[in-house]
Amino acid sequence: MSISAVIIAGGKSLRLNGINKSHIVVKGRTIVEWQKEAIQGIFSSVFTVAHNPIMPDIPNYEDEFEKIGPIAGIYTALKQAKTDYIFAFSCDMPFLNRQLIVAMIKQMETSSDEVLVPKHYQGIEPLHAIYKKTVLPIVEQQIKTQKYQIRAFFDKVKIAYFDIASYGFNNESFFNINYPEDILKANEYATRIKS
Repeated sequence: MSISAVIIAGGKSLRLNGINKSHIVVKGRTIVEWQKEAIQGIFSSVFTVAHNPIMPDIPNYEDEFEKIGPIAGIYTALKQAKTDYIFAFSCDMPFLNRQLIVAMIKQMETSSDEVLVPKHYQGIEPLHAIYKKTVLPIVEQQIKTQKYQIRAFFDKVKIAYFDIASYGFNNESFFNINYPEDILKANEYATRIKS
């Protein structure tokens, strides 16, 4: 399966005083370092979509649309990808689950779906999902109509939902950092899982 990993990092981080979430340190390592370890060896390429490069060894592309939220990152990622699929995830998730990602890819390999989104008891995770490049025109049209929620185009594509509970996963890998207190929670959790 031809698939790239894409770190979506175009947000302003207003709730964290504008700091780059990828560079937040959790138990001695930045979030992007945690993420690189989790995805190492899975993907044919890795790049970021951000205002500025996150790490010197990862190619970066700037959003083509500004101030419309993460759908701009999905659009740019799909447009720039040299692969048939992308696994797009947010830059503020330090605890990506390698086994979960691999299981999602395996499901996508045997289906004709264009989008695969994790689902759990709290909802769905469009910023931890697999997108096929064929949805790019639909995403572009969605932006042109000023409907900026990612899930707003889901009814226009072939989509499947990956029920994490049925595969034995929990939703801890979707923990994301939005507020200063979340950094404390992340360090507490990292201490438990890495102790």
